[in-house]
Amino acid sequence: MIFVGVQPLRRTSRRLAAISMLTRATLAIIVACALAPSARAGRILFLVAEPEGSVTHGDSYVLPLEDPADIEHARALVALGPAAGPPIAVAAIAAGADGVNRDLRAEGAPPWSWHVTGFDGFTDLTIEILDGWPSFVEQDVDGWIANTGGFVGFWSYTVVEELPEADATGIALATVAGLGWFGRRSRRPEGPGPDRLPPFPSPGRSGTGDRLVPWSGS
Repeated sequence: MIFVGVQPLRRTSRRLAAISMLTRATLAIIVACALAPSARAGRILFLVAEPEGSVTHGDSYVLPLEDPADIEHARALVALGPAAGPPIAVAAIAAGADGVNRDLRAEGAPPWSWHVTGFDGFTDLTIEILDGWPSFVEQDVDGWIANTGGFVGFWSYTVVEELPEADATGIALATVAGLGWFGRRSRRPEGPGPDRLPPFPSPGRSGTGDRLVPWSGS
């Protein structure tokens, strides 16, 4: 009598596990379909960092650009350096991680707790309060935004690399992995042995400073 119901419980456990996996796979497809259009909407990601040979802080941030003229100038900076023209990127920022802005020069590419919300242009010089570096902003994001009006324009930083287009499928797989982790964290043992139920996924172009271009992902 002790073992009555054990086999049905095992079968139920397997069915629930299969449903859980199917749910996560379905979610992955939905996320991939939803994100794929935004990844191809014309936004190009660039890395802003200190140029080679002039590295002091060794950090970086990700700058999304959508305007064709801005993208062309950013690519020229990658190819030619300061010879391409105004090197300083002036961008509007907001507090909070967005999954895009990371320090790709650091091990593990950790995300910053701030992100770019708009682009004001390339320039040769900014007012001094906009000068700094990404990790300095990170020390007090709210204070930086209050002091600068929410802009960055680091004097010794420029566009150094064009980044690959975001892979929506990869993001979806990361989401599924996160759900799996959440399911494991949510597991509540119902008792010892094989009868335990499975977890449920429980400032203007070239320095004119006359426009602010928010990107569609903000």
